[in-house]
Amino acid sequence: MKRMRTSRAALARELDGLRREYEEVSREQRGRIAALREENTRLEEQLSRRREREASIAAALLEAERTAQAIVLRAQGQAEDILQSAQERQAAVARNTAEHEKALRELARRCKTILACMEDQLGSAATQRVFPAPAARSS
Repeated sequence: MKRMRTSRAALARELDGLRREYEEVSREQRGRIAALREENTRLEEQLSRRREREASIAAALLEAERTAQAIVLRAQGQAEDILQSAQERQAAVARNTAEHEKALRELARRCKTILACMEDQLGSAATQRVFPAPAARSS
């Protein structure tokens, strides 16, 4: 019986040691779990901030793309307007040039006609000096 008591006492001590070890391991594990939960919360918050930032960047990029497209469309419209205006001015200049050329040709034609008349008159006058017209006789 004494042996049983010793055995029971040793068993009780062993069980008590195991219980203390278990409690210590359990405390360590609870501490580790709490630390992991804190780290998980911190990482989730960090992930959430990064997702928000990513969404903001995506929205900004989309708005920038829309703005760029609007600028391109506006620039194309302005370019078309400028081109049309330039073509209209070119047509007006071409019409004015044609009118001026026509007027210059008419002026050149008139100048030639006047010159021919002057040459005819000068030729007649020279002929009259060389061969004066007979004087009228008095009867």
